[in-house]
Amino acid sequence: MRNIKMLGLGLLAAMAAMAFVGAGTASATKLCSVNTSPCPAGNTYGKGTAIKAQLVPGGTSTMSSGFVNITCTESTISGKTTSEGGAGAVTGSISSVTWKNCTSGLGACTASALNTPWPAEVSGSGGSGTMSISGAGGKFTCGGTTCEYSTSKSSVSVSGGNPATIKASSISFSKIGGGFLCSSTASWSGTYEATAPKPLFIVSG
Repeated sequence: MRNIKMLGLGLLAAMAAMAFVGAGTASATKLCSVNTSPCPAGNTYGKGTAIKAQLVPGGTSTMSSGFVNITCTESTISGKTTSEGGAGAVTGSISSVTWKNCTSGLGACTASALNTPWPAEVSGSGGSGTMSISGAGGKFTCGGTTCEYSTSKSSVSVSGGNPATIKASSISFSKIGGGFLCSSTASWSGTYEATAPKPLFIVSG
């Protein structure tokens, strides 16, 4: 019995040691002005950093649903970080997304964001990573028909650089409002460049 108890205590000690080592070596994500890990002192973009992005030159933002494909030639994203970084993620909030100069086969359209601000988390290493977004939503009006969509969780890729690029690839949304002409699902795609901060890289802390 004594040997069994000693074995049990030994296993518990080993597990505790492994947990301690894991916690001590966990990598924190940082937004950095240089592509160097860990991010050198004085190069971290801290809590409250403004995040701004616009469509890449010549790019478009597209929204597609069952009866219409909308193309916008102007679009912006803005928000700020709410933490400097932690075990695996930098937290933030997207406060505004705009679309302008939008057209479809039905003529001119309007589009706007719903449910802002959208909570966001950025994780990655080696300069690039992923931004996960919660509660994103939007609506558009074309030909007198307004449709509203949202998604509980989505993600966009972030490629570090000067500027960094943010790419939304066919993000799927579900219908939350609108008439029978609005399809049950919609998708959004677009490639943006970060205008602030600049340069921007996702690195280990």
